[in-house]
Amino acid sequence: MRIDELVLNNVGPYRGEQRANLRPASPDRPVILFGGLNGAGKTTILEGIQLALYGNLSEPVRRSGLAYDEYLRRSTNRSSPSSEGSAVEVTFTVHESGKPKEYRLRRCWSLTPSASKKAKEVLDIWVDGEPDPPLCGLWPEHVAQFLPPRLAPLFFFDGERIEQLADPEQSAGTLRTAVGALLGADLVDQLHADLDVLLKRRQVDRAAEQDDRVPAAENALDAAEEARQVVAQAVADARSQLDRAEELLKRADRRYSEQGGRAADDRRENEKRLEKAVTERRGVEQEMRTLAAGSLPLALLSPLIKRTEEQLEKAGRRSDQRVAAHVLRDAADRLEAELTASKADPNVMEIVREWAANESYVPEHSRAAPPDAKRTADRLAQLRTVVLPAEIFKARELAVRHAEAAGRADDLTRTLSMTPDADAVREAASEREEALMTVGAKREALANADERLADATVERDRRQRDFDKLLAEDRLARGEEADAARFNRHAGAARAALARFGSRLRRRHLERLEKLVLECFRSLLRKTELARGLSIDPKTYALSITNSDGEEVRAERLSAGERQLLAVAMLWAMARASGRPLPVVVDTPLGRLDGVHRRRLAERYFPHAAGQVILLSTDEEIDVDLYASLAPHMSRAFHLDHDERGGTVIKNGYPFGGHESESVAREPAEPRRSHPAASRTATVPV
Repeated sequence: MRIDELVLNNVGPYRGEQRANLRPASPDRPVILFGGLNGAGKTTILEGIQLALYGNLSEPVRRSGLAYDEYLRRSTNRSSPSSEGSAVEVTFTVHESGKPKEYRLRRCWSLTPSASKKAKEVLDIWVDGEPDPPLCGLWPEHVAQFLPPRLAPLFFFDGERIEQLADPEQSAGTLRTAVGALLGADLVDQLHADLDVLLKRRQVDRAAEQDDRVPAAENALDAAEEARQVVAQAVADARSQLDRAEELLKRADRRYSEQGGRAADDRRENEKRLEKAVTERRGVEQEMRTLAAGSLPLALLSPLIKRTEEQLEKAGRRSDQRVAAHVLRDAADRLEAELTASKADPNVMEIVREWAANESYVPEHSRAAPPDAKRTADRLAQLRTVVLPAEIFKARELAVRHAEAAGRADDLTRTLSMTPDADAVREAASEREEALMTVGAKREALANADERLADATVERDRRQRDFDKLLAEDRLARGEEADAARFNRHAGAARAALARFGSRLRRRHLERLEKLVLECFRSLLRKTELARGLSIDPKTYALSITNSDGEEVRAERLSAGERQLLAVAMLWAMARASGRPLPVVVDTPLGRLDGVHRRRLAERYFPHAAGQVILLSTDEEIDVDLYASLAPHMSRAFHLDHDERGGTVIKNGYPFGGHESESVAREPAEPRRSHPAASRTATVPV
């Protein structure tokens, strides 16, 4: 089977008609890649293919837990006019009797104008270009011939399915279901159950005419079994409702996180931190103002202060010269007086006078020295060398503290500006709280149902023992023990043979499945020594791995990434075991894998998973490097370009693969095959 084209018309985020040619260009280029951000419509493509093929039997409809009308209503594009209706169309090719045959399915629906909003659905089918109205009514049986609905989850799946398979508790149940569906083992179980019913009826038929107590005991047993079946169905319904409630809780929690609910929870704490940062910044500013009111501004005049200091030092030295000249003049006056008293030679007196005049001369500009010049100079030196450096250091420290406090305040302000308030996430928070309450209620309901089932089982077993006792007494009374023993012996042998056949059938196919899973897992692993052997328990379907040292490695001991690779390997192996050449469609396949494991999938799984592999990726999954690894195996790449006002448009080229991403889709598109009978389309209401 090969999907050739997908058309979405007013479905999900796709407004109007959007087409995508999905036919691979060659067998060695099976990959078709879609890229889009969250909400652009990747999941709509995955669900749209299944909806077109299976309608109300599709996996997305069953998993949603919604009525089919409600599912179609929610799948309708909200901004498109109701008069236009919605439609999904898939064109695919299958080989029947060795010849290719093209099918084109168009499933369209419209909402009734009544208050009930019921959906009116019409299915149209063309085979090799010709309308085929009779096939519309038989389509569920026909599509099961080449892709049964129960096998579809092995080929059409998303990241959530991989995560479920990665959970060891869920993988066993999935393996059990897959083995029964793929290998026909469920038919053996049905034969075994039918033989039990036959044995019971045989026993009842032989005893019905012989003892009135036997029919009464049989009626009591049937009533007990019927009551148990009702309770068992209630348990199944309760478990299904719990699964749906937990799924809704996951969606509500994811929506709450995406809308900023986690950040809104931290808003009050961030507001306190902002208030503290603003208070700290203002305190630092006050300290800076106090410092600026002191002597700190004089630091700007440091060169001038130094020159003033030097001038005051020079003035102090001039003051010392004046004092010395004054002392010298006094000495010269006393010497002159003594010489006069001793009547010395006038020439000598003149010489003394000239000497004193010369020695006591002080220049005119040095005669006006300021008072206390030296003390003032010392104070200026203290200011320049001690006080101002200390205040400059403190000012720098305050500047650093101010910058840090202002930076924290700015960061917190930006964080708060991008954080929604409680009113903005109120709806999401209310939805999340309601989902939590629903999950709690469903869990309690399931526990109560399990308790009722245990009581009903005990009562059924008691009725079975009473019934068996009455039959044994009746056979003894009428001498028919031998016939009953022979019948029971042969029936027991048949049951044992069926049990052995079923066990061997499962064992043989499980051995093949073990080899396929191990082969796929080792091809994806980075540490190949981790898995040298692999086994599946035929009773519990628990999976265990043997490493290179011969030690058993339970799936629970693997890392989260390795468990996801094991889940992919299981899907890959089961798809190969089915022996059906079917396409693989994967939505968000690389969610929680690291770079090495993503590259392993890109290089070793996607190019070889099937003859056609359709990948639906976000910008955080298949990036530039992985795109380069996939490019040699890729036929086409599309961009899901989403606009809140105009919806999603499918464009050529992958938006997250760098400048070369356009080249894959450059080959000329094949012309759409015309359908001559399109104007006389057969429409059969479903």
